[in-house]
Amino acid sequence: MDPKELLELAVKHARGIWRFRWIGMGVSWAVLIIGVLSAYSVPNRYLASTRVYVDTENLLRPLLSGLYVETNVMNDVALMTRALLTRPHLEAVVRKVDLDVTVHTESERELLLTSLEERTRIARARGENIFTIEVEDKDRDTSLKIVNALLQTFVDDTLGSSMADSESAEQTLSGQIAEYEKRLMVAEQRLSEFKKKNVGLMPGEGGGYYNQMQSAIRQKELTERELRIASETLKSIENQLAGVGTSLQKTRSSYDDQIQGMESQLNQLLLEYTDKHPEVVRTLERLQILGERRERELSGLDPLLAEGDSRAFNPIYQNVIIQLSEARVQEATLKAEIQDSELEIDRLTRLVEVVPEVEAELARLNRDYDVVQGRYQDMLIRWENLQTGKVVSSGRDQVTFRVIEPPFAASRPVSPDRQFLLIAWSVVAIGAGLAVALLMHLLRPVFASESGLSYLGVSIVGQTSYQYPQGILKLMRIKTTALVGVALLLLVVVGLSIVYQDPGASAVQSLLAGS
Repeated sequence: MDPKELLELAVKHARGIWRFRWIGMGVSWAVLIIGVLSAYSVPNRYLASTRVYVDTENLLRPLLSGLYVETNVMNDVALMTRALLTRPHLEAVVRKVDLDVTVHTESERELLLTSLEERTRIARARGENIFTIEVEDKDRDTSLKIVNALLQTFVDDTLGSSMADSESAEQTLSGQIAEYEKRLMVAEQRLSEFKKKNVGLMPGEGGGYYNQMQSAIRQKELTERELRIASETLKSIENQLAGVGTSLQKTRSSYDDQIQGMESQLNQLLLEYTDKHPEVVRTLERLQILGERRERELSGLDPLLAEGDSRAFNPIYQNVIIQLSEARVQEATLKAEIQDSELEIDRLTRLVEVVPEVEAELARLNRDYDVVQGRYQDMLIRWENLQTGKVVSSGRDQVTFRVIEPPFAASRPVSPDRQFLLIAWSVVAIGAGLAVALLMHLLRPVFASESGLSYLGVSIVGQTSYQYPQGILKLMRIKTTALVGVALLLLVVVGLSIVYQDPGASAVQSLLAGS
């Protein structure tokens, strides 16, 4: 189809629509009125929101790191954000805000809770500890109250859950500590009674029964070896003492060297002089004096001259005597130690059936006591860690909620967008009027030109012109003016409905509520 034909077709349909212009205008008005009323009847939705920052930093945490069990507070906060929209919490919010005043049946309560859950959103900013709580409601004040209630519940329940966890852990640990304390006292009592009952049979510092037996045997062997060495040493000292006694039979004096020198000098003098020479005589006299002194000295060294022994005060002899005495004492001591070792071995041999059983029972009691004591000490350490952790992670020291954007709701509703709805309904109304007029034209067509008859295969012989009377032309102009006025009034109504959408919506909703 060429452009000329398209133009002719458009003109044809336009003339057809013009024929049914008043019907189309009536449809447009009807659709517009219905659209305006429906747009006004949609209840307002106000959005109330708040933003809160969850601060989990605590100055005591790095200072007391390692002294207590740290908990991930953000896990509790995240869990609380999910639990905030559960039925128990929503019911608490409903009661706090008095939303259940108009609720009379269980189904109405269920619808109210479901609607509140759908109208509530809790979101966390990506990578940050900032949480946003948003609530939509048809009443602005009610939306603010709901947001306030949710915020308070969010803060209180998060802190309360932390405190509840600490208290629960503290109660559990207290019960465990009391139980292990009783078990520890019972184990201590059993161990004490067993030790009292088996005094003398307990293993000493040297170990158990078999260790004591091996130690006693080994000690005896070592003592016998030392005794053999001591006996040989004693014999050696006795032989040494005998040799010293023989050598001391030839006792020397301090004058022996002088006498020997004087005798050599006398021999030299006698080679030169006679016995009467004065020098020879003086030398002889000196020899006589030295001899007497020697005799006196030898006599003074031996107080036992009656027995004829002069060795008692000789230093070498006295040293050997001392060594001999020490060797005899050591030999006697080692013999006594050997006897003690033999007695200990005999005693342990007689206890070969009793002591191992006592040691085994003692080991079992000690093992039970050590296990209970270890658990008890571990519980005490956990208790101390819990008490230290309570200083750091209790109450508002654990987490701080900073409301960075208080609950706020704009004075204008966020939905519906009545301006868009009214404009859309205006377009729909105009389109509906045009569509109905076109449909009427298609159902009741007329031929406004000879080209339209040509499609029917009718031969056109000729055509004549028609001149409208002045009265009809005047009436047609009046009708056209009226149509334009009605169309302009339609646009004015659309504009007024947009300008006064809030009062209009309030009036319509009031009428609907009253009815």
